[in-house]
Amino acid sequence: MSNFLGINFLFEKEEIERKIEDFIADRKVTYVCAVNANTVTVANNNPEYKKIINNSGFNLCDGSLLALFYRKIYKEPVSSYPGPDFFIDYLSKGRYKSFFLGSTDELLKSLKQKLVKYDPKISDMLFYSPPFIPLDNYNYGSIAKMINESNVDIIWVSLGAPKQEEFMYRLKPYLKQGIMVGVGAAFTFYGDDNFKRAPIIMRKMHIEWVYRNLKNPSKSFPRLLKQIRSVPILIYKELKK
Repeated sequence: MSNFLGINFLFEKEEIERKIEDFIADRKVTYVCAVNANTVTVANNNPEYKKIINNSGFNLCDGSLLALFYRKIYKEPVSSYPGPDFFIDYLSKGRYKSFFLGSTDELLKSLKQKLVKYDPKISDMLFYSPPFIPLDNYNYGSIAKMINESNVDIIWVSLGAPKQEEFMYRLKPYLKQGIMVGVGAAFTFYGDDNFKRAPIIMRKMHIEWVYRNLKNPSKSFPRLLKQIRSVPILIYKELKK
């Protein structure tokens, strides 16, 4: 585990896989966050949110620029592991029983149809669209009852950051087993026919974030401005450590 910009990251894929296997074998209840520059910015301006992020089982590096900065500063060959890639990688293993939580009923129906090609057993797994309400208004006990009765290994949570991280933190005490993984827009990536990912060359270059910002500037640019103000200061502090 490496602390970078105030966040605990796990970069090594072999270690990530080992932890997942151990959590499932031990029936450990925990959660995993996919952390990008927006998450880092919010966390370093909100101590409670930062505590939630750093109390996770581990955090994926969901930002290619974060991995680049880490490589430049610490001279270690790390790379990012985007939440949507982690999502498909682990579904494709076909070894885990999953519960899918987030988005709309319509999108979940489409997502289910598309995911069976990665693992046919997904056709029998549960997909749940929670109401779009404030975090204080969720009935966490009722949601956990549904998950506990399903006896699942992984709960994929797609509510968007920073909501999904606090949701997982609040749900955790009610669960008997299962690893919650916050995967942001992964359900949209793989379930929405109208959603187009960046060209393959941009994905290979780890600059899909540029494409996404250009596709939805009204939502992305305000966040980007906050990151531009915050991240350089955090990098400077990291260099002074």
